[in-house]
Amino acid sequence: MKAGVVEVYVNYPVLVLGSAGDYDLSIIGTGDPATASRSHVAVAVRAQIALVRVTFWSSVRVRSGTIVYSGPLELADGRFYVTDVEGLTRYSRLIGAPGPHNFVIAVDDPGQASRIRVIIDALQDTHRGVEERILGSVEPLAPLGADLSETLEYCLSEYDNVRQRLKLAVDSIRMRHATAGVGSLEYDIRRVAEWLRWIHPRTTFQECFAAAEQIRGWLASPADGVALDRLVSRILQSIEGAADS
Repeated sequence: MKAGVVEVYVNYPVLVLGSAGDYDLSIIGTGDPATASRSHVAVAVRAQIALVRVTFWSSVRVRSGTIVYSGPLELADGRFYVTDVEGLTRYSRLIGAPGPHNFVIAVDDPGQASRIRVIIDALQDTHRGVEERILGSVEPLAPLGADLSETLEYCLSEYDNVRQRLKLAVDSIRMRHATAGVGSLEYDIRRVAEWLRWIHPRTTFQECFAAAEQIRGWLASPADGVALDRLVSRILQSIEGAADS
């Protein structure tokens, strides 16, 4: 699932990903979407116009975008770094023990990347050319629904296909609620509320929580597909109304 995210504004159109320590300067400015050494990958990105988002994932496969690197990177201290060429920004994430780790790095737009996905300790089977599915740029290794908590986390991990993500999230809460305790329902509603906050930045947590609370009433009534569609519409309308007020 999603393990981390960082957004970087760069002046020079390259981000260097990989190990601590100096990188080989020959991987910079090659004109390729990505150039790699044993320990670093230089990815061509957009610059001086908008943020570049780097997301870290585990236990997923790439299902869309373009893979620009797949293989091991030697991490000197077990951390994976995101660094702009000018050295103004540096982000690190602990991956594990020092040494080689397998990564898949995929981008939305080769040569002008605005979204970079880093799959940690990735399997070599990345499902390139997989049939398009319902959601997202990555897919869980296990089928959706095999682990309802992970299914909910996956549904709330991004914002493409907002309506479909919310619909599947609420349905997974329904299935979890049938076997789990009250505490899990409270937590799941809060997770939905936190996800809703990023749809419209002007909304407050209380407004988003009130919208998500509609799930509780829906669970108390006979649920069917039509009722679920209506619930999702009401929740999204509540958020839009709060943002416009």
